[in-house]
Amino acid sequence: MEQGLRCGACGAKDPPARCSRCLEVWFCGPACQRDAWPQHKLGCRKPEEGRTTSKGARRPSQKELAALPWAQPGRAVEQLLGVAPASSADAVLEQASRLLTSKQPLEALGTVLSGSLQAGQDHGPAASQLEEACAGLWRRCGWEPPARERHDYSLLHAEPKPAAERHPRKQPVTMPAHSLEEDAPGPPRRHAHALVGHRCPVIDAAAGLECKEVLQQLAAHLDIRAPMPCIIKNLPIFQRAVDCWDVDYLSKHMGDQLYHTFASSTEEQRFAYAFECRNEGGYEPASIAEACQMTFKDFVARQKENKDGKSYYLQTPVLRYENGVITSAKFDDQLEADLHTMDRTIVRRLATLGGFGELSRNQLFVSYSDFLTAVHYDQQHNLFLQLRGCKRFLLFDVSCAPALYPYPAHHSLDRKARLDLERPDLEAWPRAAALRGRGVEAILDPGDLLFLPMSWFHHVHSIGEENISLNFWFYDSGLLFE
Repeated sequence: MEQGLRCGACGAKDPPARCSRCLEVWFCGPACQRDAWPQHKLGCRKPEEGRTTSKGARRPSQKELAALPWAQPGRAVEQLLGVAPASSADAVLEQASRLLTSKQPLEALGTVLSGSLQAGQDHGPAASQLEEACAGLWRRCGWEPPARERHDYSLLHAEPKPAAERHPRKQPVTMPAHSLEEDAPGPPRRHAHALVGHRCPVIDAAAGLECKEVLQQLAAHLDIRAPMPCIIKNLPIFQRAVDCWDVDYLSKHMGDQLYHTFASSTEEQRFAYAFECRNEGGYEPASIAEACQMTFKDFVARQKENKDGKSYYLQTPVLRYENGVITSAKFDDQLEADLHTMDRTIVRRLATLGGFGELSRNQLFVSYSDFLTAVHYDQQHNLFLQLRGCKRFLLFDVSCAPALYPYPAHHSLDRKARLDLERPDLEAWPRAAALRGRGVEAILDPGDLLFLPMSWFHHVHSIGEENISLNFWFYDSGLLFE
């Protein structure tokens, strides 16, 4: 360690790691590097090979790196973890061992994590070896390896290879054309009209799930190989909520606990989740709406009084499902009794038909007229039940992702699009021109159920004085990629 060095963020003595790009500034760890990045990025430059930096740090040439004891061909893996090499992982592990030899454990960890992501789609010995290397490097850095999430992928990550022999791809359902002359009911759209090219198909399930024709229509859209959105009408999946759950009723029965709520300016009325705690990429903090918590009665009062110039959108879990155990929010006996009337047989049949994984949770959405949820995608299959008012969805399949300019993986707005569909700026986002006529419009009335496949982008407009919805989120079963 060079003497007299201090952290470029907090000023602490003898920081253990330095910027892997410029090799000039040292930090205590990732947190300090993220804090300093807004200023540090202005002068951070990658030095040329063999050039000595202002603080004496020198980026070795490839020839010098190759001469390091741990960089000999076929030995990198043994030196890193003491196990035999897997050929497809050699290059990654050789690079990581060079970084480790250069006392750059954080950079070595990042290299192996990146290689593990690419190799993970093959599920072979290379993937297993890189995963083991990751665990060793986490320990070398003094940290406990993070627990793997149920869904640790993003659209910007490598897409797993489908097992075509088990699930051959089928032709997707054809969406009905949408005439630009057709005018949807309700207030003006909060998206450019030219984006709409298709109407979401509607399936009338009044005859029940025992009806062969209904099942055939549902199977065509919920097919695991090529799921496509559809609106299901007259399916009594939770009739009690459709009949009774309005704002007054919920105010009486949802108790005094705090619920997740988002605040936006009254002029914009634009909402979206922001995961500041998940900003592993160290990006500039960004948000579309302010996250807060309040009781249901307080939420209703603030919205009606409008004293602070803000509009409020309540989005909170109602039921959670984990390892066969169902937990609910602290409602009164009446609302608990309502939840027991949910037809779980219908839920299970739809999940089986679509090859969904386990039910994850039910989320309650309460908003008011002309509220907008900015375009984003989810990592779970979604059955979205409309209870009060109407909702207008504009949907885009995953092939439209490049034209929507999603935020990078690990950004606080990961899974959101940077493109504003209300006012698309083609100069700033030129690929957005490809979205013309690609959108699928779905309009939900009370009692309608929308099947929204995971990874489909959706832009959601609330219509009606009161707007209440309840959804069913399902984990991915993983069947397609086994």
